[in-house]
Amino acid sequence: MTIADLPSVLASWSQAVRDFHTLHGVLSETIASRQSANGTKPATQYSLCELKKVRDTMAQEIISLINELDNSGDLSPESASLTISRLRSHTIRLEKEAERIKRALWLSSLGAS
Repeated sequence: MTIADLPSVLASWSQAVRDFHTLHGVLSETIASRQSANGTKPATQYSLCELKKVRDTMAQEIISLINELDNSGDLSPESASLTISRLRSHTIRLEKEAERIKRALWLSSLGAS
């Protein structure tokens, strides 16, 4: 990847971050509403504990992504390509996490069978 790829990589990364942020909010709201259900446990296929695990995994992924970018060094021409590749890789990871969150939210909305 080259500097010429940066605008499209940044646009994709930015969208993935926005989607991830939105889904994190929905997940957090779902967890909060489940916790405040005053002891009544909805019969779903995905437990509150499982939703919390997904949220914790999300947090770990974000920390990992930030640490990778922090360690990417300067943006010299030699390292720019590596940084752009990392952003692209992060975009893919964020998109996969977003799909995982969507699945968890969907499963948490289904009744137990």
